[in-house]
Amino acid sequence: CSSDLSNSIWHYVRTVWLSRAQLGVFVQPANKAMRSETCAKTATTLVSPWSPLQGLWKSRLPVIAVPVLAGLQQLPNGGSGPQDCEWWSTVLQMAFLIAISAYTGFLRLPFSCTWWLVLLAAFSFQTKLLLGVATVLSLSVLVGWYGLRLLHPQAVTALWAGTDLTGCWEKGFWQSWDLCVHGAPACLVLYWHGPTIGLTGVASMGLVSWAMVAAALPLNVLWFWGLCFSVPAVERRALRGGGLWPL
Repeated sequence: CSSDLSNSIWHYVRTVWLSRAQLGVFVQPANKAMRSETCAKTATTLVSPWSPLQGLWKSRLPVIAVPVLAGLQQLPNGGSGPQDCEWWSTVLQMAFLIAISAYTGFLRLPFSCTWWLVLLAAFSFQTKLLLGVATVLSLSVLVGWYGLRLLHPQAVTALWAGTDLTGCWEKGFWQSWDLCVHGAPACLVLYWHGPTIGLTGVASMGLVSWAMVAAALPLNVLWFWGLCFSVPAVERRALRGGGLWPL
């Protein structure tokens, strides 16, 4: 039990850490007045306004969320695609997960984009592995993003690219958008396919197995590595000096 608890805490800390890196919120030195100009430049670079690809993703995501979630609800916990015992199916699915995590990081897309692409793959291919990994990542998104907002309320400005919003309705719109495409979908996927506790008090893993948890754990790090490789070499050295470079 203690080992499971320590692993859960470590996963939470790491997810929050990576989410902070995603938003350009870096660890500050003990003396904030001594912060280097390079680190400040790096943080500014990573919190740049949306790219056209990010704008397209944010505008189209609410449209596809409902049909994808409706399809995921209908999937049995056993999956209906190729059997996981077939080695070629498992290899292809793992290659897809690795590639999509690293590439979305390299494009500087948020990790929630990686999660949604995995959800789309689970909806399309209906395999047990992809659906299980998507379920684990749903918990990661919930803990990482909303845990970050709890610890650092100013992180919510990432929803509107850190720009100054004067109207309360604009902030309300983006927070509603966040609940519709992040909070509600993650909770629903966990409810449909995640661990449950029956009326008798007996816990069940549901669809998720320890192998799926192990397959999902490195994806945050792979996304972060892709993000780091998209940063120029000079700024990458600043990240490494701040302890954010995972190698």
